[in-house]
Amino acid sequence: AEDRSSNCKQNISDSHRRRLNWYIGRRPRTAFTSAQIEILESVFIINSYPGIDIREELAQRLHLEEDRIQIWFQNRRAKRKRSDRESQFLMVKKVISGLKTKEEEE
Repeated sequence: AEDRSSNCKQNISDSHRRRLNWYIGRRPRTAFTSAQIEILESVFIINSYPGIDIREELAQRLHLEEDRIQIWFQNRRAKRKRSDRESQFLMVKKVISGLKTKEEEE
C-alpha cells in the first residue's frame, strides 16, 4: 500500500512538472481592451485577412505588437468558422426534424 501512495504522488508531480515545462518560455496572454477589440472587430467585418501594412498600422494605433494582431485575426477567423459550422448543424437538424417519416405519412 505504501508503494502505491508514493507512486501516485510521483505521477501527480510528473504531470504537474510537464504542465510547468509547457509554460516555460511561453509569452503571457495578451489582454485586449474592449476599445481595441471594438476596432479589431470593425476591421474584421471589412477584411478578415488584413495585409501586413494594415496590421502594422493597427499595431501602432492600438499600442500592440503586430504579431499579436496577426494571431487575433487568425483566432477570430477560427471562431467564425466554428460558429458557421454550428449554425449549419442547427439548420440541418431543423430540416431533418421537419421531414415526416414514412410511418407518419400513412
